[in-house]
Amino acid sequence: MIGISYDKETHGVLIRLRPGRYETSEEITPGFVIDFDARGEPIAIEFEDVRGFMNEANLERIVRPRIRKGADLRAFRERLGLTQDTLADMLQLPRNTIARWERDEMEIEKPRLLELALAALTSQSEEPTLATAAKTKKER
Repeated sequence: MIGISYDKETHGVLIRLRPGRYETSEEITPGFVIDFDARGEPIAIEFEDVRGFMNEANLERIVRPRIRKGADLRAFRERLGLTQDTLADMLQLPRNTIARWERDEMEIEKPRLLELALAALTSQSEEPTLATAAKTKKER
């Protein structure tokens, strides 16, 4: 369960590495914190304020995608380093659907539903996300 969340108000980013219940944290350097579970294993990395070293506009587009046309979907997929096949597997869609959407050959009939699904892929849900889908794809 890997995921990313971004807080626009505090400019903080949390990268979830794996499932686990937070027990303690350690500030490695000012503004950079690692969260640990009860066994002392790292479960998340926190950047308390990313202004100045991360592009917040790109973070916003990753955690809250806005998909209106094929080029938007392609840009989102490429920012995450995903192939059409991997994204199709994650969304449980045929690969050619992703390809046709990206080429604007087929209308994205419910863009808000697609946006929610894409946002869920980058969030901290218990469902298979980017890491598990990519790992599963490599194992095939």
